[in-house]
Amino acid sequence: MIDSSAVQRIEGHALLSVAGHWPHHRYSLAVPAGTEPAVSTGAFPPLVPEATGPASRWWADGDRAVLLRLERWWNRSSGAGMARAALDYWTMWCFARTESGLTWASARRGGIPGDPVPGQDWCVMCLCRTPENVSCR
Repeated sequence: MIDSSAVQRIEGHALLSVAGHWPHHRYSLAVPAGTEPAVSTGAFPPLVPEATGPASRWWADGDRAVLLRLERWWNRSSGAGMARAALDYWTMWCFARTESGLTWASARRGGIPGDPVPGQDWCVMCLCRTPENVSCR
């Protein structure tokens, strides 16, 4: 994980320790290497700058949170170790304190540019297989 400071790492982990247990939707996407997903944040809670860094973005209020995190920016090439990939892979989690509060996040796929990543049905938050269009509880 790439963090810009110790404060950013602490704040990001603090938000994850709370929101990571809430019901959530997960979206995986691929964008050209070195670019950031142009996600429409109009329906998001406010940005949390102290928890936001070069490879993760946090938006949160008391009932909802969004984490956008760079998952993979490298490839293992044959014998060469890590090499820059043609695509960067990002994951976005939309959390809500209650299942009923998660309805705002269920239609987010349409507002996320970039190609969906096929086969990405493992949620690292709940450690289970969940298709992208189904909420994790």
